[in-house]
Amino acid sequence: MMCGVMGLMIAVSSSPAMAQDALRPPRTTEEPSSPKILVYLIGVLLMAGVVFASSLRSKRTHQD
Repeated sequence: MMCGVMGLMIAVSSSPAMAQDALRPPRTTEEPSSPKILVYLIGVLLMAGVVFASSLRSKRTHQD
């Protein structure tokens, strides 16, 4: 009896998934909002700022 109930529960709970069609990615018709070159340029500028900031010498000495 218990196996029959569990089997029925599994069959009922999986029926919506079995009824669906194959999954397809959504189609986009509009272009990306920002040009790729601008995104890459901002990334390069941010990385240059990080490298510059990490290369600055500390003004603290061993006497602080």
